[in-house]
Amino acid sequence: MRFVNKQVIMDFFEKNKQKNIFDFDEYQRINDWCSEHDEEFREIKNYVAIEVSQGTKLSASLVDDALADREIKMPFSSKDLLKYSKIPLV
Repeated sequence: MRFVNKQVIMDFFEKNKQKNIFDFDEYQRINDWCSEHDEEFREIKNYVAIEVSQGTKLSASLVDDALADREIKMPFSSKDLLKYSKIPLV
């Protein structure tokens, strides 16, 4: 039986806990932007849906490609859009 340092175990669980924290303010900010920019959000969603249907994996870089293709600027990252958007992109 291997003994593991108690602090190592606590650090592991603390890091995982921090990764899964849901920021409600960020959720509100992103979804408010999506509501205010409905046409732009719809264009992003359509682009992503077409690419995913052709076999591309959903990722932040795919959303970045959609933004660059449509020349859309968001006040947050594409990773946050994937994480906090109440309307799934696919």
